Amino acid sequence: MSTTRSHPAGRGAEMSDGTRTTGRVRAAVAESVRPFRATGPLRRLYVAVAIDAVGLGMYLAFSALYLTQGVGLSTVDTGVVLSVSGVASLVGLMPLGALADRLGARRALVLFFVYRAAAFCAVLLAVNFATAVVTVAAAGLISRAIGPVTQAMVLQMAADERERVSALAATRALRNAGYALGALPAAAAAAVGTPAAYRIVLGCTVLAFAVTAWVARRLPDTAVRRKGGERRQGVARDRGFVALTVVNGALSLHAFVLSIGLPLWLVQRTDAPRWLASLLLVVNTVLTVVLQVRMSRGSERPATARRMLVRAGLCLAAVCLLTPLSDGLPGWAAGVLLAGLVVLLTVGELWHTSGSWGLAVARTPAERQGSYLAFFNLGFTVVTIVGPVLMGFLLALGVWGWVALGCWFALLSVASRLLGTRVSSPESPETVQPA
Repeated sequence: MSTTRSHPAGRGAEMSDGTRTTGRVRAAVAESVRPFRATGPLRRLYVAVAIDAVGLGMYLAFSALYLTQGVGLSTVDTGVVLSVSGVASLVGLMPLGALADRLGARRALVLFFVYRAAAFCAVLLAVNFATAVVTVAAAGLISRAIGPVTQAMVLQMAADERERVSALAATRALRNAGYALGALPAAAAAAVGTPAAYRIVLGCTVLAFAVTAWVARRLPDTAVRRKGGERRQGVARDRGFVALTVVNGALSLHAFVLSIGLPLWLVQRTDAPRWLASLLLVVNTVLTVVLQVRMSRGSERPATARRMLVRAGLCLAAVCLLTPLSDGLPGWAAGVLLAGLVVLLTVGELWHTSGSWGLAVARTPAERQGSYLAFFNLGFTVVTIVGPVLMGFLLALGVWGWVALGCWFALLSVASRLLGTRVSSPESPETVQPA
């Protein structure tokens, strides 16, 4: 009888646990989508970010194919063109960030998007190596500057520190989703394989950038009021911010662990199914879009943001140290292990982005947002240049390359613990709405 009486209670407990679990899932989803429910100017900015990301995603997904199949360049010439574009983006980053401080974020965004549309229209007209290298470099000049200026716009429009961090997380999630959507028409062009197909998709890219410029025109025109006439020191003299930029850039190497290291290791050193290499990237993209906002919660507090960076380094170190274990496992076991490591890497990536941006926002003066955020992006820009070569060298070392990379991320975790948590001066100039 006692057994009979306890059964309904046990079932009730199970139902209660299930209800609580469902409630937690719903709460998590609600928290993740909350920033996207913004109204007014912030929603308009989200629309601009999404359209721009779709347009850029189209180009990034097939830029090499466009230059070889659409323009007719050799593989070597294509590599040169894309490398020159990368250098141009590095050269333009800081001057254009400073220009945004002078013009205001909204005016700078409109100008940059109009320029981007015109530059890619010129890329559309490229017919040989000379015209391709000039037009693609011109397009690259502006490519890295748009991100910091968009971020500065977010900081000016958000009501408080918590909304700033969640809005920055929302824009990162929108960018990732936009890149994924933009890859679809690029894949269709690759399937058709004709020069006309590539040029049609690039034309859609130009149209997307033009629409983004039109949307950005309707954003509020904010201006920064400086208090006093004193000249503030350059961002390079802010040692704490420089240290944060270096740590952020060094941690960003995880992007190439995901896009180069793990896929090549899977194909060359494991018996896991080859198709899993592409699926791992999809898993990362989906998790990033779904969890970015939720995992940024609390990063508006500098101490919490710093702890996120420490955890990120430890997660990434674990990924690198565990990856060699997949060599020699049965195919299914190697696939399961690598899939789990991609999930762990994604958690580290999300902690890294949330923590680094939480600290960056706290240390950025209101009147220097363009310059400071452009400088902050320098770390990742440098890593995009040296990262592929470095990953190739480490993969050539086999297991010891992964061990070295794991030790690198572990050291960065320690370095993150030493970062300062000072916030920008409370006497920073105010962002005001012009009359």
